[in-house]
Amino acid sequence: MRQKIHKRKVSFSKIQFLTFICIFAATGGYWLLSSHAATIWYVSTSGSGTVCSQAQPCASFDQAYQNASTGDTVQVAAGTYSSQSISSSNANISGMVTFQPCNGCSVIVQGISISSPWITINNMTSYPGDNHEVKTGPNQALGVMVSSSNVTLNNVNSKGAYVWDMIYNSTNIIWNGGEVLTPGVVGLRDCLGTDNDQLPLSILGGTNITLDSMHFHVAASSQQACTNGNQSSNGVHLEM
Repeated sequence: MRQKIHKRKVSFSKIQFLTFICIFAATGGYWLLSSHAATIWYVSTSGSGTVCSQAQPCASFDQAYQNASTGDTVQVAAGTYSSQSISSSNANISGMVTFQPCNGCSVIVQGISISSPWITINNMTSYPGDNHEVKTGPNQALGVMVSSSNVTLNNVNSKGAYVWDMIYNSTNIIWNGGEVLTPGVVGLRDCLGTDNDQLPLSILGGTNITLDSMHFHVAASSQQACTNGNQSSNGVHLEM
């Protein structure tokens, strides 16, 4: 004898449906549906173009930033890069984009300038060389310059006999770990003569600036006052 199976049709009222949507959103379901799947972009010394994929890496940090969205990673191949400026605006970024070397890679950049927001840089060295700064022309000794908001530098070194770094008019900046100046390389900074040497690190204006666990090496064999009378060739200059 066959048994009849009665199927019951289940329906949602409008109120039940709206309640479900509210609970789904409140518990994170909305963000699960709408969230951006993190992408890895690629930069290489041999790269070119604007694709920034693993097969077609770009050569510019700024180009990778232009392509990125919140939560993405820019993987930087081993090598020595010319100076990099990250200065583009990107409406898709409202949270951190992380620049970091590929696994086990050493990345040296001949100067890093950051004026775009929401950037984290991990485990890189800025080394513009051991040249004096010059009064005219492009920067010769710039290590790291930040004029932005929400920037984190983790274990970023800034090396060179006359290297100078600057954080100015910035908000929510963290420099955590890393070395400033090169151990054993001592250079007398000339801020009065033919050169235009700057301090190893200047912080000029801004809010929520954190320096943590950094190592400052000796900058010069003797002190020399600069033209404004309140700077010397060693140390950190604060003007908040």
